[in-house]
Amino acid sequence: MDFMRQRLGSFTVYISPQASSVPEIMQILLPDPDAVFERGDPIPSPWSGRDTDKRRVRIIDQDYFIKRYNCTGWLYRLKNMVRPSRALRSWHAALRFRDYGVPTSEPLFCLEERHCRLLDRAYIIFPFYKDGIDLLRLWPQLDPAEQEACLARLAVVFGHMHKQGVYHGDTNWRNILVRREEDQWLFDLIDLDGCRFKKKPSKKMALRDLSHFNRDMDRHQITTPVQKLFHKKWEQAFNG
Repeated sequence: MDFMRQRLGSFTVYISPQASSVPEIMQILLPDPDAVFERGDPIPSPWSGRDTDKRRVRIIDQDYFIKRYNCTGWLYRLKNMVRPSRALRSWHAALRFRDYGVPTSEPLFCLEERHCRLLDRAYIIFPFYKDGIDLLRLWPQLDPAEQEACLARLAVVFGHMHKQGVYHGDTNWRNILVRREEDQWLFDLIDLDGCRFKKKPSKKMALRDLSHFNRDMDRHQITTPVQKLFHKKWEQAFNG
């Protein structure tokens, strides 16, 4: 994985090769990213808690998605003394996803704040796609033919991912961003905190990785023929 790392005050900044305007953005964000973060628009989540917050933030005439990993106390600081933060692990995972050709948002920056090696706040920053919508919200807007085409294409994406020993960890429909360009379905798999990478693909692990996705298909009463089509396309991509 190709990236740069800089130490700026109490922050270590990890920078993707695709990131632009790095000095200008860091000058705005540091030394207090929260001052910028709190001015952004909150992104609601049904699983909101004290561990993370998400916002759409405008910086230098561009919109970014920023996920903040909050410091939850001394146990949090001590546990993360000798290991990367969840933010950094997720950021590295996004780089690896893209190396494997698995679609995910471009990981631009990761920021870790440490004092005497004790972890404080951490952030990951991605572009914000205004035309992206998660599959859960998009689904009711699609007609039956579009729904079938969307799931068939997504099955190929998952099959390609699992064939390489890459497992997302939480394939619920809120973690699948969907965009359309002309007749093409484009996806970004997001929230990579629980992903795993194995040297050899495992069909057992792959099927377990699809469990949340299958649950959401059942919740939306996807017909048996369409579910069978999804799994047929997935099987072909996984074994192909």
